Amino acid sequence: MAEYEYQCARCGSTLVFEPCQVCPACGWFDKPDPTCSLCNGHGTVPTCISSPEWCEGHPLPGREITKRHTPEAFEVPREENNHA
Repeated sequence: MAEYEYQCARCGSTLVFEPCQVCPACGWFDKPDPTCSLCNGHGTVPTCISSPEWCEGHPLPGREITKRHTPEAFEVPREENNHA
């Protein structure tokens, strides 16, 4: 099974996923729209750990219009545990 890490797609900093404060981290909101509009039903919200000034002032090349806190996933190689 693949493992993934996430970074801010704008500046490349680490992202943390915090519980959504709108839907008490469950992803469900209210009728008639049953999915939370903030977390899109995931129950968590990605947050760039860098300051707003750093993230906005240091975009990765070609990411100048990418919004802060946008998640970007990449696969992390796993070490296989081959003990006999």
